[in-house]
This record gives sequence, C-alpha cells and structure tokens, in this order.
Amino acid sequence: MVELAYRTYDADNHYYEPVDCFTRHMERDKLHLAFHLETVDGVEQPMVDGRLANTFVYGGFFRGNIARPGSLREMMRNIKKAGMLDESNPVVGPPERSWFQRDARIELMDRQDIEATLLFPSTGVVVEPTFQGNKEILYANYRAFNRWLEEDWGLGADRRIYGAPLISLLDVDEAVRELEWALDRGCRVINLTAGPAYGRSPGDPYFDPFWARMNEAKVIAGIHVGDAGYNARNAAAWGEDVV
Repeated sequence: MVELAYRTYDADNHYYEPVDCFTRHMERDKLHLAFHLETVDGVEQPMVDGRLANTFVYGGFFRGNIARPGSLREMMRNIKKAGMLDESNPVVGPPERSWFQRDARIELMDRQDIEATLLFPSTGVVVEPTFQGNKEILYANYRAFNRWLEEDWGLGADRRIYGAPLISLLDVDEAVRELEWALDRGCRVINLTAGPAYGRSPGDPYFDPFWARMNEAKVIAGIHVGDAGYNARNAAAWGEDVV
C-alpha cells in the first residue's frame, strides 16, 4: 500500500436517517405536515400530507435493518407503485453503527485515514418532489430535517463531518434564510435537488441573492442523484405511469 503524506477527503458519503429526522424538530403547529411513517394496509409507509411518499431507502427510514445488497431493481419497481413495500424487497441485518452514529463514523474515518467527509442524506435526497411545490410543507420539513442533521451529525464545525443541509430554491428568500442559519453552524456544503427550479433555471437572475451569498461564503453546492421530479415531468411522454 502506498503511504501518503496526507489523509483522504471523502467527497460523497451517506447516513441512514432515523424515523424522527423530520419530526424531532418540527414546529409543533406544523407537526401534521411532517414527512413521517404511517400504517397503510398493514404496512408502515412514508407519508406526507396524506399521500404516500416515494423513497429509495427501504421504508424511507432506518429502523434497524437495511435492504439487501443488489435490491435496487425491486426498490425501483416499488417506487413505480407509489412507494409501497412488499416481500420482493427483503431486508438484511443491521449495518455497521457508523451509518447512524456520529462517534462510530469518526472512529471508522480514523481507521481508514479519512480526514473529513461530505455527508449526504439517503432519504433526504429524494423527498423534494413529494412536497409538490407547497412552500409551507417543504420549508417546514427542510427546517426540521436540517436541525436534526446539525444535532446528530453536525454541519462541519468540527472540520471532520460536513453534513449537507437540504436547501430548496422554491423561494429565494427562504433559501437564503436557511443558508444563513447553516453558515452560522459551520456549513461548507449544501444539498440541492437536481434539475430546474420550479420553472426557472438555477442560474436565473432571480436566484442571484442566493448564489451571491454562496459565493461569498465559498460553500459547495452539492447536487446529488435522487428523485428530482423527472417522473412527474417526463413519464407520460415515455408511456410510463406518473407517480
């Protein structure tokens, strides 16, 4: 093995979200709007605003077990059925603690000679289309999620784990406000949903106040693969069901 004079910087790693990541810090008067688990036809399903929510992670949240390796095909098939889970997507045992415990992740990073990591959501990268452009629901959930993230993982103040808060360009003032909150807590990378921003290019002058603050703070805009609403926009044109 080649010995390096420096430690590695990992630009793309993840965690599994617990069931309360959207509810723990949700404003009490908006708790009914939270992305949460609900029993539907005897099966716990991720829900928001009375609708089934699509997720890639089995069940949407970490509850002790994870989907078996190689089950992406079944997961995609279930997403086409509006997120319903079935026996075609069995789970395996629990993952290493580093997937859901910060101290364990730091220990693992030290063993692997990793100096720092950019840490992205697993479920959080796919949730924005689920909110269907509803400003109140979207920003209430993103605020709650980001406060959970800062509490459980940190946004980068320790210079080891740079948790990427969820930022949406649905409303430029709300985006700037949430960015300022994150910057005050050491944020160096954010997570944006890929693709157009509600009828505008992300480079539209409308978003100049947001990008100006990003540029001034020298923050990384992370755009991670996930559900960016492509199904809703393009499925019908390809003869597929819109979910």
